[in-house]
Amino acid sequence: MSTLEATVTANFGRHFEVETNQGDILVATRRGKKQDITCNDRVLIETTLNNEAVIVDKIPCKNLFYRSDQYRQKTLAANIDQVIAVIANEPTFSDALLARILVAGESNQCDTVIVHNKIDLPLTDRDRQILYYYQTLNYQLIEISAINQDIKPLLAVLDKKTSLLVGQSGMGKSTIINQLLPHQPARTNDISAALDSGKHTTTYTRRYTINSETFIIDSPGVQEFGLNHISNAGLENLFKEFSPLIGQCRFHNCQHLNEPQCAFKEWVANDPMKKRRLELLIELQQTNQR
Repeated sequence: MSTLEATVTANFGRHFEVETNQGDILVATRRGKKQDITCNDRVLIETTLNNEAVIVDKIPCKNLFYRSDQYRQKTLAANIDQVIAVIANEPTFSDALLARILVAGESNQCDTVIVHNKIDLPLTDRDRQILYYYQTLNYQLIEISAINQDIKPLLAVLDKKTSLLVGQSGMGKSTIINQLLPHQPARTNDISAALDSGKHTTTYTRRYTINSETFIIDSPGVQEFGLNHISNAGLENLFKEFSPLIGQCRFHNCQHLNEPQCAFKEWVANDPMKKRRLELLIELQQTNQR
């Protein structure tokens, strides 16, 4: 039986959709009891009858984007070049979730682009301050209105890269996919205004082909993004503005709470956005200690 190389284009629990180097689409299962395969993994398969296959081995990946809490890990995609963090004016986006996605991108040494969708809707002062602050940290900001087919600014960012779309439910990720790939429509859903959060429309991660060198991976909407796999010292390094301050506090084990001569607290003292970012860092560290 011949062995072929393939790419995992979608995962459904213990079943996977794979695309061979020849362009054939097959349904595959993993040999044995391992649960180590995720979307965009490169794998070795053996074909069976009825256009099915068995994944016999996994080719080492360059990175693995995932979230974790104290109980388990949830992988989203492997071998990505950049993360596209999608936010919108409605429903209200979580600044804590956005911060965690940015940290996850930094930990995987991936560029993270912030895509501000639904720019046709009013922007609050709070959101405007957040977006401006992240631009000062050199995060690229792209503004679009996918519902109005205004996605041209995004196309250049995606070109010749494998990008992972991440964001909370209701931000318009599926609508973006529908505009990028009008002949491969992703299922969209209405926003639940009463809950001020979107209904989950994508229930699994899928890779779409824009062209032979450009791929985009749509992931389920998330409301939480745990980073328990990153140490507290690691978290400080992954907040861009705080990494230069490491080692400057009076106490080497400073928690940046009530300790005297804390370099972090002194640096953020007169800036509400910097204070908020320190709050988010401390919140992450305390969550990881539980």
